[in-house]
Amino acid sequence: MVAISIKKDQQKTINTIRLLFDYFKEEIENLINRKSDDIT
Repeated sequence: MVAISIKKDQQKTINTIRLLFDYFKEEIENLINRKSDDIT
């Protein structure tokens, strides 16, 4: 993930990346839970 921003937009970029990380974290946890359900 690459973010390029001018100084004025840095906080907006940081906030967007944080939101994306939260989303991907949830997605990854769901995938892990689904895989562990398949194993048992």
